[in-house]
Amino acid sequence: KRRHNDVELFRQLADRPDTALEAIYGRYGGLLAAYLRNFIRNDDDLIKDVISEALVVVWKKREEAAGKKKPLEWMMRVAHNIALYRIREETRRGTETLDGDAGVADANRADSELEGRELDRLIRQAADLLTPKERMVFLQVKMEGMSNREVMERNGMAEQTVKNLLARALKKVRRRLKGVLGVIFI
Repeated sequence: KRRHNDVELFRQLADRPDTALEAIYGRYGGLLAAYLRNFIRNDDDLIKDVISEALVVVWKKREEAAGKKKPLEWMMRVAHNIALYRIREETRRGTETLDGDAGVADANRADSELEGRELDRLIRQAADLLTPKERMVFLQVKMEGMSNREVMERNGMAEQTVKNLLARALKKVRRRLKGVLGVIFI
């Protein structure tokens, strides 16, 4: 039954990509983070970057993702490959490559990484326009991957207050990003 729900959720990428991507992140963001912690230890920023990059790939390949029979496994594999690439880059940093041939695949990955960073920057810039409480809740839920309950407990807020603040923040960020990007990623 869960696989059926996964397939249906990813199929929505074809018809309602904005809301589908938000729902995919909401449902699987924590799962992706937990999976990535298996081989990325003590680097939550890298985990967040990998998840952001994976979501950019899902967005760019939304038509392909919508037709997958096992879309969740595909997305996990995408995140895994991005993580491996980033880990390799981290270990290579400071040492020169012997062959000096970056190749087309590396250039495409570099473009994707830059786009992911740019998207992250735009989202954070849009978040700067929120009220302090909206910004705090938005960043904790959407950028740090915390659940509403975790935000509620950490900040001593009622659950409905967290939901209301997040809903208002998302509306404002979407409006801001729509003007900048023409599409919504959050």
